[in-house]
Parts: sequence; C-alpha cells; structure tokens
Amino acid sequence: MRSLILIPSYLWKNTLKRWLENPVSPLSKVLVPLLLGLLATLVLVFFAEVEAQLSKQLKEGNSFDVHISEHAASFDNALRAEISYEEEELWLSKYGSKDFYYLRQSFTNVEWKKARESLPVIIYNNGFPELQKYREDTKSPTIWLLTKYPDSVLSKETVELGDKSITAIPIAMPQKIAELVQADNILAAPIEMAGLFLRDGFTIHIHARFQNLDEVRTFVNETRAYHRAEKRNIRTYSSLYILEGLAKINEVQNYIRLGIVGSCGIILAIILGTIAWLEYRQEAYLLALLRSFGTPRLLLITHAFLENIILVTLGIYIAFISWKPIYNLLQSKVTDMNLSPVENLALGTTDMSIILVAGLFGVLVAMIPIAIGLRKPAGLILQ
Repeated sequence: MRSLILIPSYLWKNTLKRWLENPVSPLSKVLVPLLLGLLATLVLVFFAEVEAQLSKQLKEGNSFDVHISEHAASFDNALRAEISYEEEELWLSKYGSKDFYYLRQSFTNVEWKKARESLPVIIYNNGFPELQKYREDTKSPTIWLLTKYPDSVLSKETVELGDKSITAIPIAMPQKIAELVQADNILAAPIEMAGLFLRDGFTIHIHARFQNLDEVRTFVNETRAYHRAEKRNIRTYSSLYILEGLAKINEVQNYIRLGIVGSCGIILAIILGTIAWLEYRQEAYLLALLRSFGTPRLLLITHAFLENIILVTLGIYIAFISWKPIYNLLQSKVTDMNLSPVENLALGTTDMSIILVAGLFGVLVAMIPIAIGLRKPAGLILQ
C-alpha cells in the first residue's frame, strides 16, 4: 500500500524535474493542442456564423415563404366558394392567422369613377383580422377600399359594380395584402357578400410564411397531397428545392467541420506520440529499473497518460478562452462578411465536446508507443 503512494509521488517528482530541466517538452504539449484547438474552434465558430447569417438572409428574403394559387372558373363557382371557406378554416386552424393568409380574388372588377380606375376585388374572412371590423353605425360587415395612399381619399368612397353603387370605407392597405395583390387600390368585400362578386370565377391565393426548411417541406407536401386527393390543379411557388440543396450543402459542411476537427486530433496524436516516444527513450532505464522493483506497467502508463492529458487539456482550455479576441481581430480584417459581434457568439457545448474528444483521442493514440516500449523485458534494457 505504501509503495502505491511512494511510486506515484516519485514519478511526479521526476516529471516536474524533467519539465524544469527541459521546458520545451511540456510547452510543446501545451502549445500544440492550443494551436490545433484554436484552429478547430475558429473553424467551428466561423462555420456556425456563416450558417446563421445564411439562415437570417433566407428569412429576410422570404425564402421560407410558400405561395399557392388556383383558378376557379367553372359553372360550379358557388360550390367551389363553399369548399374554399371550409378549406380556409382547415388551414387556419392548423397554422393560425399570423403567418398564413388565404385570399380570394374575384375575376370581376369594380369601377372607381372618381379615380378613373378599375379596382380588383378580394373577399376577406377570418384570415385577415384587421379587416374583421364592423361599421359603428350599422354593425354590418364592411366593404373596404384598401389603398396605399389613405391620405388622398375621403372618409367614404363610391364604386360601381354594373348598375349597382357600392359605398366603401377607405383604409390603409395591410402589408400582407399588398404582397399578394399587386395594385395600389383594392376593394375588399366580406365573406357574407362573396356570392355577389365570385359568380364569374375567382383566384385563390394561399400564402404561408415559415421559419425553417422542415416547416416548408411539411406544408408543401400536405397541400399537394390535399389538392391531389381533391383532383384540383394548383400552382405552388416556393424555394423548397433550393432550400433542400442548401441543406445538403450544409450536411456536407458538417462533415467537413468534423473532418477538420478529426484531422486536428490525428495531428495532435502524431506529434504527442513522437514526443512521448522520445521521452520514453530518455526515461527507459529509469522505468525499467522501477519495473524490476515490481512496479506495474499499468501504473507507469497511467502516469504518462495523466501527464499528457493535463498538458493537452490546459492547451485546449487556453484555446477556449482566447478565441474571442482572435475572432475580433479576424473580423476587423474580413470586411466583406457582415459577421456578428463576438458578444453574440458562443461555442456550443457539442462543439466543445468534439474538440475535447479529439484531444483525448490524440492522447490515447500517443500512449501506444509507450505501451509497446513497456512490453519490452526490463532485463534487456538494464543489461
């Protein structure tokens, strides 16, 4: 029991003496994992930042939006309108009205003689809560004149549908309607008056806004399956194929990141293995002498492992705390990329774990030549 305490103490005392006599050896075991860990860390951070920037640009560019259009121009327009009401409620119940818009645009236009303009007509329902407001005087559904220039119109305007005069209340056009219907002025009629405007046919516009590829893929597949089952022809406009291509590129990128970190681990293993073997050859006589006194090989190789893992972990730890100032320096040099400030970045736990595992792998591989050397009989070394 006493020997199990004295021998490790002697080994650590001898190791500290060796470090003081030859500081290049422990410094190299710290600097090599520091540089490799720093390289791996910056690669992971930069890749993650580029991925975040790309995702942000895709969202800002409406790349996760899906637009579906369908023409209803047949003799059963009344039935098609009824079906569209049910369909709208179905999608709204699943996706809500915040990022999902369902709109019917009539083939019939109305005349706004004051402005000498023919206005497109849309039918609004629960998907546009900003239009679901009743007039204070009659409490009846309101016909709105949606305009991009609300300051240039009266509080009430008159438009004509054939020989009928219709009073419309002007309001500023909601942004999401402006995105769906390209016009400066639009007449918006409530669903209660749909029969008056939809009898000649209409176009259904479905517009959905999502946050990621999985949501886009799910929605596109669901709507296609639904309309295929209904034997209806729709046109779907989305960036799904482009997004899927980018997802495959991102998957390849993940393998590249793992490859870079793995390569750093292999380089670390080679360098540490070389240093460990040189140190073993220098200490071979002493280790053989200890073995001749009954010291187990396992104890000797455990000491070598602990020595290397302490120095390697120290180097990786320094890399983890020093990458931010280096990132700031690189950010000032890379002016073409709008990289986020370092305060908004963080090295993920998974990425840190991968780097630490790579370091552990390097130390384990470096122990192989020492284990081989310790298998040599002590008598051959001492003679």
